[in-house]
Amino acid sequence: MTKTKAINSTEIARLAGVSRSTVSKVINNYPDIPEETKRKVRSVIKQHRYEPNAFAQILKGKPQSVVTLYVYASEADIRVTSTCSIGSPYVMGVISNFIVMARQYHHRMMVEVLNHGDDEQDILATIRGHFESKSISSAVFLGLTDQTRFIDQLVAEGFPIAVLDREVAEGHRAVSIFTDDHKGAYEVTRHVIGREKKHIAFIGGAPHKRSAKMRHKGYLQAMKESGLKPCVIEGDYSEEAGILAADQVLVMQSRPEAVVCSCDALAYGFIKRMREVDSDYLKTLSLTGFDDTCFNDFLCTPLSSVRVDFEAMARITITALLGE
Repeated sequence: MTKTKAINSTEIARLAGVSRSTVSKVINNYPDIPEETKRKVRSVIKQHRYEPNAFAQILKGKPQSVVTLYVYASEADIRVTSTCSIGSPYVMGVISNFIVMARQYHHRMMVEVLNHGDDEQDILATIRGHFESKSISSAVFLGLTDQTRFIDQLVAEGFPIAVLDREVAEGHRAVSIFTDDHKGAYEVTRHVIGREKKHIAFIGGAPHKRSAKMRHKGYLQAMKESGLKPCVIEGDYSEEAGILAADQVLVMQSRPEAVVCSCDALAYGFIKRMREVDSDYLKTLSLTGFDDTCFNDFLCTPLSSVRVDFEAMARITITALLGE
């Protein structure tokens, strides 16, 4: 059997009618190459399934065109499932949109899981090593709490990183990306109040995450403005916490007319428990979530939920890291 010789960049240049250096610039997304030339070279690359030699790129001192998404698995994630939070609708919504957006900048997306309880110095050394070895060009962090400290060291060292839902020091090459959690929780609570609901409970999210704190504040503001007494049940971003919250509601002398959940996973757990114990009460309850994940439409009664724009989140983050 004759083995086909792999095509190289010199052949790509010949077939595209350009210089070898132009091929290299197109591969590395240099801004000074005309769009028509880029399309021509990329067409030849795609036709011949050419893959640049990553090792050679590293030897030249250029990082690989890889963005790593580090997903931090919280204590609750690890307690509930060995797959952590990476399989949740929210995280999958982030991952899928980030993959698409990274491809628009001709980068690949790699996903890594960081576990609560892992030594932070080990995490810091590993990620620093990824940057220093040029195996990644930039990184995005999802799910960090305000108690995780390694991220602040990475920011101080000036690595190109973006952090979702956690504040980091301004400057350097790091960016913080937030959704408008306060406004979302405020508006959904106001919407429930507008439906003549007075006794409205709130199930809180992970206490050490910025988004949970802001959603809590949004609910409290809406209740205060309407002269209503808040009813807060502590929780975290998990289905298990929703089940525990339902158990607390079940023993209340006066049950809420409405429940605002700080994420959809909480609502799923709440619904699951109420169906088992008191489905009649569930039918009368006004229940809302937050994130508007894809599973909501498949519930027997579709869950009303605050939408998070995953596409915009990915676009803003990747543009900040890789854009000109």
